[in-house]
Order: sequence, then structure tokens, then C-alpha cells
Amino acid sequence: MSLEEELSSFQPWPAKIPSSLKGKFVISHDHEEILSAPPAPSDELDPTTIEELKSVQLVSECHDQGFCDVPENGVWGWFELCIIENDSAQTPRKKDGIELVWISHNNRLNKMNMAGWVLTPYITPRITAWLITGVSIQKTGKEFREDHDMFRLIEDGNAIAVRLCVRWPGWELWVRTGRLVIELGDKVKKPPLSYGLIASNITGMASVFQDINDTILDGSLQISGSKKEGVH
Repeated sequence: MSLEEELSSFQPWPAKIPSSLKGKFVISHDHEEILSAPPAPSDELDPTTIEELKSVQLVSECHDQGFCDVPENGVWGWFELCIIENDSAQTPRKKDGIELVWISHNNRLNKMNMAGWVLTPYITPRITAWLITGVSIQKTGKEFREDHDMFRLIEDGNAIAVRLCVRWPGWELWVRTGRLVIELGDKVKKPPLSYGLIASNITGMASVFQDINDTILDGSLQISGSKKEGVH
């Protein structure tokens, strides 16, 4: 069975979660409105559903901006899963000062191989060029299982959200479809997790890496000749 066939076999995430519900369910998104799991404030995760969570995995159909100066510098577009306070929240929840965010997977990096890319005329008053438009491919993110920290940090009323990220001018992340696969099973009591004393070490290391990115790497990972000044 192909991945697409497997995804199509999953039931849609229910608006109301009945008791003893088991199996894999999918939340699909292919339009511009913001969507997170659960899909409505009245369906925020309750203690029973949290105990039944077995796994969470994101599958996306995506591509980048269509060109890259130095592929060896890596890809600077990626997807994250995060815990938010409730379904209307716009930022990740924090625990002991640490954002509850985990990387799912990177965007596809174009290595200047023209196979799979479409050339179309791009005309301005001063120049006629060719705009390289990427063809989306399906990318499967990390499967977060029930022993992951995520499942010990979700609290009553929280929701799971997908965050799209890019860094450096010229980098873009284009998504055609996104599917968040959620698996429910038998109830398992998950003890809460506290970062406690290690929180200051984590935030300190994050600050150091941020400084390195801002000083040493700044300018070296931008893309020259980008069609826009900003990123998406």
C-alpha cells in the first residue's frame, strides 16, 4: 500500500471524540485558513483523550523557492509541531521558560536539478526572465510516539499545532497539502514532565547558537537573485 493510499484509509479527526475510540485519524488542510488540532475550541484535548494519544505525525506536500546558490549550506525551511495553550492561541506554550516546539521535518532542498521543475516566463517592465516553479513532493515527518516528551507536556485544554518556518532572505516554503495523523489507543497515564534545573542550560545554549547564527552565518546563507526581498 502506498503512503497516499494509507493516508486515504484513515478516518477524519472527529468533531466530537467518543469514548473508546481507537485507530489512526487524519486532519487534512489544503486552503489558506489556519488549522490546528483539534479543529475547534470546543474540541480541545481533554484528559481522557490525552491519555489515549499514541502517536502524532505530519505529512506535507511541499517545495522551496526553486533555486539555491550553495546547496552544501543546507536547507533553511522546515516544519515544527508545537503545543499551544488552546485552539485560538497563536504562539507555542512555554514550560519553565522553554517553548514546547519540536522539529517534524525539513522542506525539500532544490539542488539545481531541473528535473521536476517548471520554467515559466517572468516579465517585468525592465527584464524578461524565467521563473523556476517547484513541483511539490510529499515529505513524511518524524513520528512522535507516546514515550516522547510531547505527550507528557500536553495539558487539559491544550491543542497541537503545525508551524512553518524559514530563515534568511530568499528562502521560501510552499505547501500544497498538509496532513496531521493522530493515533489513539488504550488509556495510559502519563506523568507530567518538568524541565526544572536544566531549563537555564537549555535557554543559555539556545542563546549562544542564536548569536552564532546572527554573526558568523548572517549573509552567507542568503540567496542571491531572489525574486522577492522577504521570505514566505
